[in-house]
Amino acid sequence: MTRAVFRIILRMVVVAALVSTAVFFVLQVLPGDPAQVVVGMDADPEAVARVRARMGLDRPLLFQYADWTLAVVRGDLGTSLTQHLPVGRLIAERLPLTLRLAGLAFPLVVTGGVALALISGRNRWSRAFVRAIEYLVIATPQFLLALVLLDRFAFRRNLIGMFPDGSLRSLVAPALVLAAGSVGIVSRALRAGIEEQLTRPYVVAAHSYGLTARRVFRVHVLPGAIVPAVSLLGIIGGYLFAGAIVVEEVFGLAGVGRLALTALAQRDLPLIRGVVFVFGLMFPLLNGVSDLLLRLLDPRASLEAGAA
Repeated sequence: MTRAVFRIILRMVVVAALVSTAVFFVLQVLPGDPAQVVVGMDADPEAVARVRARMGLDRPLLFQYADWTLAVVRGDLGTSLTQHLPVGRLIAERLPLTLRLAGLAFPLVVTGGVALALISGRNRWSRAFVRAIEYLVIATPQFLLALVLLDRFAFRRNLIGMFPDGSLRSLVAPALVLAAGSVGIVSRALRAGIEEQLTRPYVVAAHSYGLTARRVFRVHVLPGAIVPAVSLLGIIGGYLFAGAIVVEEVFGLAGVGRLALTALAQRDLPLIRGVVFVFGLMFPLLNGVSDLLLRLLDPRASLEAGAA
């Protein structure tokens, strides 16, 4: 297990390095000059050139990348061009709300996915119904579902919080919207695992020994079917953070996602880099947690890791 933890941490470090590199070079293609943002659109070229020199933007791209990498290693994500505050501070102020939103959506994903997968096993009609629900929630855009919830349950009936104050009541609807698509993904993965486990020889043998169907399902089928679904949870957790960008904007929540959209609109390059970098780190972090959980649930994974 110690070796497995070390490998996961090493992989997270490598992914973090790749994410920082991709963030820096991909954002170079964004239109707009950061120096122009600082001095204003009506500034003369000499003032823009002086600001570019002060910001180091006149240096070769590789030198700028080296400066960015060293700053990230020190924990310095730069200073916002428009808000004139450290990027790390701005993200830290907004991150708790996004964490609460994703943290509320995550158990909804797990509970809803498991419930749909279990319902689909009753008969062919329930299986067809669950498949239709899966396709519907996966295909429906988040912004459309958000607008429907706001119209039906907030504006007309006042059943959910309308004011983005960060309270639990105001996060219920955004969490439902954020979780909807991932519920269908978890349900499909778990349902496919159940169908595969039902054909395994040891499951057939357990039925032949006279065990009840409920016991066979609980002891032999479900533990094996959970494994592929658990492997998806890390990726889904990352998608919940990425999906917060749309959800926070629609519901007016002042989280990191909305901060990212504001930074894009204002061409605030340091702030965009910082937010994208933090979002990118969520994927290897959550994947590492899901890998550890998978090794605890599936002893074969631990044996393979020990033999490697």
